[in-house]
Amino acid sequence: MPWTALGQDRALALLRDSLENPAHAYLLVGPEGSGKALLAREFARALLCSDRDVPGGPPCGDCTSCRRTISGNHPDLAEYQPKGRMGYREEDTEGIPATAAVSPFEARYKVFLLERVDALNRWAANSLLKVLEEPPATVVFVLLSARPEKVMETIASRCRVVHLQPLSSQAIATALR
Repeated sequence: MPWTALGQDRALALLRDSLENPAHAYLLVGPEGSGKALLAREFARALLCSDRDVPGGPPCGDCTSCRRTISGNHPDLAEYQPKGRMGYREEDTEGIPATAAVSPFEARYKVFLLERVDALNRWAANSLLKVLEEPPATVVFVLLSARPEKVMETIASRCRVVHLQPLSSQAIATALR
């Protein structure tokens, strides 16, 4: 199954090159519609894939792990999105440190994917910050934001920042074919 991050070759290369020894946290930043969520999910699937046979290669798409990730029920993938207009609240993220402390069930890593981390309120951000400061070795955080200037500086400084570009007309045309 090939990588599908159209128009984001540099971001994809950075993530692909880090698959065998991932950082504990990534912050994917780019404008709305640049493919952050797609790339983040594909990266998570590659980290969790049990049959990826080429270092830095794409997820196989066929193993149990890939199928579970695609269907949204992999026990080692936790996805978070802000609820409502007010963004994340403390109760939305307070369980992350305890969940991160538990070893992965099936995969080599436990992956936490948080969309719109710029919408974390102060309490929710502090809850996340606790685990980012001292992450377990088997945990990888993938944070997404279209407004990196709104991400708490102490969170951003603990992440490897991956910049995504606006999609070109050519990339959009390719995706529509």
